[in-house]
Amino acid sequence: MKSLLVFLALVFVSCSKDTPEPDSNLSADTKAERAATSLDNFIGEWVYTVDNQPYKKIVVAKEGTAYVFKHYVMLAGTYALDKDVYEAQALLPANFVPWDKSATFQPLVNITSSYTSGKAAITYRVISGKTYLELGISKYLKVGQ
Repeated sequence: MKSLLVFLALVFVSCSKDTPEPDSNLSADTKAERAATSLDNFIGEWVYTVDNQPYKKIVVAKEGTAYVFKHYVMLAGTYALDKDVYEAQALLPANFVPWDKSATFQPLVNITSSYTSGKAAITYRVISGKTYLELGISKYLKVGQ
């Protein structure tokens, strides 16, 4: 009887440990999203197109130790800073959320939006090997891909 109790205790302990999901079961896109572990992955120029024409643009830059976010819209064939919805702003590392803490299981960073009168989220996405930033329903493709 004692050996049965010891056996059951060992089984319980071994089953209660969280086992990580094996990487071999994950797609390359999911692995790439999970590898985005800081705001450095958001740095770059990202363009949203409509009818194969550039329409909006996100620029995330690192200036010294600070990260800066700017959102642009195309007006009369040239980009203009989108001050009405997304004021140029600093991105705070404290606002970065890794994939395992995110409700969408993708890395994201929170920004200020006048459209929502509060916060909006820029989500890091990888779809068919291409890297996007998703803001609202718009997917911004990284320039140079």
